[in-house]
Amino acid sequence: MIKITRKSMLSYIVKPLFCIFLLCSVFAIVWLRSNLISIEYEISRLESEKIQKQRETRLLVAERAEILSFQKIKLVTVKQGLDLVDRTRVLKVKRPTDAHRASYEMRR
Repeated sequence: MIKITRKSMLSYIVKPLFCIFLLCSVFAIVWLRSNLISIEYEISRLESEKIQKQRETRLLVAERAEILSFQKIKLVTVKQGLDLVDRTRVLKVKRPTDAHRASYEMRR
């Protein structure tokens, strides 16, 4: 006996929907992969920029240390006719804690 079955209405809807879902999932995977690759390129570019900025920072710190070195300051002051003071001859003057009134009024 041969049994003939009729295709139900559900099979006419499910098969095309499954094909559409499969096609959309393939495109979604490709899209995600391309975004991942572009993000990796961006990370690589930012890392190289970071390395360049760190190199520049090291050079600027070295330049600042050279400019602020004691020998450099001493050389500049001597060229301008200034003399560095001996630290043992420097006195610290403290301000008095009680305030004095200075005026032209006559005392009574």
